[in-house]
Amino acid sequence: MAVTYTDWLARAREHLAAGRALDALSCFRKAARQRPRALAPFAGIADSLWRLGKPREAIVAWQEAGARMPEHLPTWQAITEAATFIGDDAVAQESAARVLAAAPADRRARFVDACGRLAEAATREAALETLAELVATASRMTVRVPHMARALARALSQCEADDTLPLRRALAAHADALDLALVAHIAPDVPANLLQRRIDAVLATGDPEDLRLLAVSLSRGVDLAA
Repeated sequence: MAVTYTDWLARAREHLAAGRALDALSCFRKAARQRPRALAPFAGIADSLWRLGKPREAIVAWQEAGARMPEHLPTWQAITEAATFIGDDAVAQESAARVLAAAPADRRARFVDACGRLAEAATREAALETLAELVATASRMTVRVPHMARALARALSQCEADDTLPLRRALAAHADALDLALVAHIAPDVPANLLQRRIDAVLATGDPEDLRLLAVSLSRGVDLAA
């Protein structure tokens, strides 16, 4: 008896539930070949690729899923998260806009959208308006979600330091819990004792990327003896 689309989909989901992402990927692809217009196989392919540590390929698969059912909100939410994670801000902002069109209260999409508007603000007034919005939410979002912290760091790098002072000060109070990429950006505003703790932790682990970010912090003229 020939294996049906439903069979391949069921097998794929069983593999995924059991942590066998590679086997799941194979079955999802076979399901997709049988029903190339169906959403579920491509969503499954994306999920499998994500679990296999291939985020860029996963994003492409989620985009394929979105093309098949543009109104499927979880697909665009997944793309927003994944694109923010890898630092593809253009894709993240495009998908965040799709999320907000259907779910204006989605917090993560709003945050990604605000980071995009801050980085691309055409006037100082527009930047300040967006900064005011971020001050209210940034500390909570960036503490809980490291890749959102990195998105904000990228946006802040496009702004004048004086304009972003209120936001940087709000974030600095939480420096012991922020992603190091954001700490590196706001280092001059972080209390010396908090920054010293982060530096000690980095030196203890010896992680190359963290050491690079530590060097960025110190290059900003931070005086730990102050």
